[in-house]
Amino acid sequence: TLKCIHLLGKEGSNAFSSVQDLKHHTDSQLKEEMSYHPFYGFKRNLIRLIGNVCYGYKDNQDIVRNLDGIPLILDCCKFDAKNPYIIQWCILAIRNLLENNLENQAIVANITTSGEIADDKLLKEMGFQIHCENGKIRLK
Repeated sequence: TLKCIHLLGKEGSNAFSSVQDLKHHTDSQLKEEMSYHPFYGFKRNLIRLIGNVCYGYKDNQDIVRNLDGIPLILDCCKFDAKNPYIIQWCILAIRNLLENNLENQAIVANITTSGEIADDKLLKEMGFQIHCENGKIRLK
């Protein structure tokens, strides 16, 4: 379900698309309007569920790994006004997926950077510049 929702959200502007505009987070009227949407927080709650069911259960950790859930959760780890605290839940989910699981730790250890930053609008809005240098991502 998470994979379908995440991929659908990347296909353009729809109910599952992320909102990375800071004004939706800081403007109380926009924030309130958004909070009444039926899918508000849905992706965050799925990640929260995955993270919680993986806490201390290697079988569940392995299932998520076998379904390519680790890169998926890492890809969800970005600001989204429709899913408050999604970054924090992603971090907790990854922590629970990696705890005492060498296979999952190897997945994360073998991640490499490739390509360019797809959407750095939010970082630019915050006054940051991002570039890749010797395989490392740098903020200025």
